[in-house]
Amino acid sequence: MTGKFRESIATIESAIKLAKEHGILTFEAMAFGYLGSVQFWYGNWQEAIADCSRCIEISQRLDNSLPVIWASLFKGATIFYSESQDEGLRLMRETIQILAESDSVLALRFFYSLFAECLAVRGDDEEAELVNQKAQALDHSGQKWGEIISFRTLALLSAAESQPDWGQIDSYMGQSIRLAKEKEALPELVVSFFRYADLLEQSGDAGRAESFRNQAQALAKQIGRRMLAD
Repeated sequence: MTGKFRESIATIESAIKLAKEHGILTFEAMAFGYLGSVQFWYGNWQEAIADCSRCIEISQRLDNSLPVIWASLFKGATIFYSESQDEGLRLMRETIQILAESDSVLALRFFYSLFAECLAVRGDDEEAELVNQKAQALDHSGQKWGEIISFRTLALLSAAESQPDWGQIDSYMGQSIRLAKEKEALPELVVSFFRYADLLEQSGDAGRAESFRNQAQALAKQIGRRMLAD
């Protein structure tokens, strides 16, 4: 996901219009699901929930489970950050369980990664660690989507320990930021900057915390991404 937010939205909205004109409900549902995920990455919470809900509604009528899984995961993550952590985690947990039991595991590493970070943010460290380990265990299968998030989660979990190893935390966040830059994943880079700023503040390094927070805010403004609510 690059920083081309307006272009991404316009392209997907054009696809939705085309699908409606030709009555292709399956394609329309998938497009709404992708639109919801883009809205999530840019912090447009209400739009993300609405688009994901539309995808779920159409896909359930068509008995098409994969778009439901995709949209439900992003809807849960959006709810976690915008409305209710309990409800968001419940929906994410149920969705991941369905995907794990299905024949398709294409995005499972990413799903685990996103869920683990939410758990770590919530302070459910034991479950977050277990879920993050499941994510990393899928690296051998070639699944790499979610690495950026996994390193953030490792940093959050390390910072929650009774005697945090701040050098190790710096290393985890450095790897998360490096990967986000290499992949040009600018919305994720905003989150990594933001998380690192919070962790540096927790460690007592106010100067570097301010620097990374400023970087997060500047990049968010540049690409049109809203900051995290927490």
